[in-house]
Amino acid sequence: MLGTLTASDHVFVNINSNLSVFLSRAPTLGRMKIKGEGVVPDRFFVVLFTVLGLTLASGVTACAMALICPDPARPMQTELFKACVAIFQTGVGAIIGLLGGHGL
Repeated sequence: MLGTLTASDHVFVNINSNLSVFLSRAPTLGRMKIKGEGVVPDRFFVVLFTVLGLTLASGVTACAMALICPDPARPMQTELFKACVAIFQTGVGAIIGLLGGHGL
């Protein structure tokens, strides 16, 4: 029996044997599922690109500080440089973890 969908209803449509699409009228992020590869929520890409942006920003900042700062750097410049390098290293590890865990 076919009825009307309310705002919280979700529909899972099988287009063919390899592709299924999750549709929702609710204000949530949509999902697409390809058989054999699992569900890839849009939130994964938001987290991935956020971590990627922070990692690149801290890496560029560390490189710029290494090139611009005078040779006997002030203690505050040294601490900022160390913080940028630590954020960059953590970000690289997080990206590897996100991409490695994504395949599971």
